Amino acid sequence: MRLRVAGLCVFTALAAVVAFKFADWSIYGTDQFRTVTTTSSTTTTEPVITVRPLPPEPTVATVTTKVRKVTTTTIPAGLLCPEWWSTLEAFWPEELLRQADHVMWAETRCQNLHRSDVGRIGYGDHGLFQINAINLDYLAGWGITADDLMNPAQNVVAARILYQWADKQYGCGWQPWYSSVNPWQLCNG
Repeated sequence: MRLRVAGLCVFTALAAVVAFKFADWSIYGTDQFRTVTTTSSTTTTEPVITVRPLPPEPTVATVTTKVRKVTTTTIPAGLLCPEWWSTLEAFWPEELLRQADHVMWAETRCQNLHRSDVGRIGYGDHGLFQINAINLDYLAGWGITADDLMNPAQNVVAARILYQWADKQYGCGWQPWYSSVNPWQLCNG
C-alpha cells in the first residue's frame, strides 16, 4: 500500500513538472517567465515578478468659498411664467425677455414637459420651450443632448441658441415656435 501511495506521489510530481514545462504561458504575456541558466548547466524557468508602484494616496483638497451677497430679482408685473423669469434673465437679452416668456407660456404653460408619441427622451418635444427632436443634431454641436433639454436652464439656453440660428436663417428668431405663436408678429411687433 505504501509503495502504491509513493508511486502515485512520484507520478503526480512528474505530471506537474511536464505540465509546467509544456504549458502555454503566452496567455500571461512574454515577460511573465524567463529562462535562467544556472552553473550546473541545467535550464529552469522561474517567474519574473514585476513590481508596480501603488497609486498615490488620495489627498483632501481644501476648498475655500466666499459667501456672496444674494441679490433679489424684481419680477415685472404681467408675466405669464414669473417662476422662470430669473432663468430667462440669465440667458436672454433684456429686449427679448417678455417675448421668451410669452413663447414659453404658449408652448407649455410654464411646465417643464416632455411630449412624445413614443414616450422616450430624444423624440417629440422637450422642456419649457418644447425643443423639437429635429433640432437635436444641431444642438449636439453645442454639447446639448435630449436629456439636457429636460433641465430647465439647459432648455432656456437651447432655446436661445435656436433663436439665434433662426434669426440668421429666416430673419426671425421665433420661427422654430411657429406652431404656438405667430413668429412674424413677435419679430415685427
